[in-house]
Amino acid sequence: MNQISEEEFRDAIIATKKDAKLVAAAKNDRMNSPETLYREFLKLSVDRQREIISLVSNDYFVGANWKIAFVLNNTPQANLADMVQAAGEALFFSREEGSVKTTLHALRLYQDSPFFKTIAAFLGDAAEMVRSELIHVAEIFVHPEIYGMIRSLDPSAPTSDRFVRCLGCVASYTRDLESTMAVASFLHARRYSALFDSIASLLENSIFMARDRKSVREILAGLGAGSIDRVLQQHADNKQVVSNIRDISWKTRNSSTIREYLEAL
Repeated sequence: MNQISEEEFRDAIIATKKDAKLVAAAKNDRMNSPETLYREFLKLSVDRQREIISLVSNDYFVGANWKIAFVLNNTPQANLADMVQAAGEALFFSREEGSVKTTLHALRLYQDSPFFKTIAAFLGDAAEMVRSELIHVAEIFVHPEIYGMIRSLDPSAPTSDRFVRCLGCVASYTRDLESTMAVASFLHARRYSALFDSIASLLENSIFMARDRKSVREILAGLGAGSIDRVLQQHADNKQVVSNIRDISWKTRNSSTIREYLEAL
């Protein structure tokens, strides 16, 4: 979809005029990186941030008045700061129409969820990580199956927020719905496990190094068939064993090799 060029974005920020340090940073060739501009943007009030997002979006994105400004203007006060921060990161780092709109669509979908703040935070982090590909991360969280799975979580269970955070990491790493769904199913079946945090961390660290769909599928198959639950129950306190499992998982990306290693422990 439509992406604002770096030069156009700097000009749009300059055109907002009111905010001296933000405008000065946009004019300074040595200080107008997305990171610098966003740091100055963060110093403004939430209402001014919301205004800037709407002004810039309306100039460059089709239907922004309805899909961006309207959403921000009708966000409950309790969620507003998180919503604006995520939208700001989406705009400043992706500068891409679909990414900003889909981020807001996802957050509006979850705005009465106990996991709203968690989802807003990782979508903001994802914007800095994947830039113009943010749309692929946000789209995962508006998919009916992912949405339904998150809605089914017990907010009082200590593993629920960790489950959502892990999905956020995997979605950001892979930008792939099928991979994220596979991880979601793997974790959902273990959501009452006392070892849930260890399993989630192992998956995050393994998938961080092996992000393609085939690798994710092989890692999950190997850990499942090799009964990672049993192995961690016996060796959860042994950091070297956990490190070895992670390394074998991402280095081999082979379910049989992973399973054989686990069965030998």
